Amino acid sequence: MTHNPNLSYSPDELGQTLWLMSEKATEGFYPTFKSLVEETGYSFDPACDDNFKSELRRINLWVIAKAFGSDDFALNALHQVYLTAISENLEPSERGLERLEQEKQMIAERYQEYFHAWKDAGMDQFELAKAMLKHLVPDPGRSCDINLQYQLLANILTTMRDVLQYRSDFIEIERSYRGLA
Repeated sequence: MTHNPNLSYSPDELGQTLWLMSEKATEGFYPTFKSLVEETGYSFDPACDDNFKSELRRINLWVIAKAFGSDDFALNALHQVYLTAISENLEPSERGLERLEQEKQMIAERYQEYFHAWKDAGMDQFELAKAMLKHLVPDPGRSCDINLQYQLLANILTTMRDVLQYRSDFIEIERSYRGLA
């Protein structure tokens, strides 16, 4: 990804900032939401726990993608940092490359599913919550739990508000930098 000299930041700086926002949202919500899921009687084995946290990350990446809309520069920067972080934890082999490709595909599938479930008109986002919960907790009954749906949506909307505020500030800084403010 090449740096646009008309911008006051590098793609890596933007990607790192968005990645940190995603990680902060994931790490902040993970223990609370995991406890809520466990209160429904679901117990996590280590593999399910890893998947749960990975799915929360994918959800937060989607929230950022939704908030940034068609800003391919920002989203490419974010995904580059995310995939670099993933690849650093993989074995340097064909299997590691295969896992990285699987993650890219999974992100694309989740984004498509979540964008489809999101309702731009109205406040009913429970279909979105159900779509997300089915990946978070591999137990069909849990995706229908209204309390889990509500808590997940509250977190998504809070994260989206924070990302939209950052985006607004970011655009204002860029306009000021270019003398357009």
